[in-house]
Amino acid sequence: MGIAHPTKLYNSDRWTSYIGYKASSLNGTETRHREKHGVTFEEAAEVFFDPFYQEGDATSNNYEERDFIIGYSLSQRLLLVAYLERYGRNRIVSARPATRAERKLYEQA
Repeated sequence: MGIAHPTKLYNSDRWTSYIGYKASSLNGTETRHREKHGVTFEEAAEVFFDPFYQEGDATSNNYEERDFIIGYSLSQRLLLVAYLERYGRNRIVSARPATRAERKLYEQA
């Protein structure tokens, strides 16, 4: 599954869009998230292009069906990204460096 690097289509303070991937940055959400976890939405989107990524269900409530993906960014950081699908696009909800247990899950697959 060789997919190329994400192509940036549009970038502003409000939205960063990728082909098939959208990350919202409303009301400073991206800034707060980057300060807390050290991961930008752009880096989180790169995980979808790791040919060896692992996916799973991240739904915690019955409100929205969420999934997660574990994979490497282009900076060679192993990240866990929670996302949901809306209108045929993946919306990134959260991203952070993978824990030891998550790293093991990725490496065992």
